[in-house]
Amino acid sequence: MAAIPKPDPSKRILGAIETGEPPSLFKRPSGCAYAPRCPIASHRCLVDVPELRSAGADGRAIACHNA
Repeated sequence: MAAIPKPDPSKRILGAIETGEPPSLFKRPSGCAYAPRCPIASHRCLVDVPELRSAGADGRAIACHNA
């Protein structure tokens, strides 16, 4: 949610990812690629890749087990 652009440039403050390293492009982790760095990741996130699904009538989509 912090990555969503704000209309007012003075309020565009992105939060840092607190822990972990980006996944290797040569050896992807099982499950969700963001799970090792996600503060709300569950065991399911470490095992199953989330499917892309519709997130609203405006055409947005999301791939997250916890969304």
